Amino acid sequence: MASAAYGPGWREMRRVSTIQVLSVHRLSFFADVRAAEARSLARCLFHDTSSPDHEFKTVQLRSRLFGLALNVIMMMMVGKRYYGGEPDDAVSR
Repeated sequence: MASAAYGPGWREMRRVSTIQVLSVHRLSFFADVRAAEARSLARCLFHDTSSPDHEFKTVQLRSRLFGLALNVIMMMMVGKRYYGGEPDDAVSR
């Protein structure tokens, strides 16, 4: 929608996204998906940074946050995670 030229097609995409995709009902319907993915990210970060010697570790958040956003979108669209988590619930590339 951001790269589309302004015109009737753009107005139609804006109308559909506002009414269908970004409605309050639809966003509240997928609140549990966002919460589950955020818990999964926190669990993964805790697992990757916990060490027996209690030293700090560097974590690349850019790729993790991209994965969070991608998994939320994929769960909303097709009901499956794209990657991460358990191998049986991830979609193969």
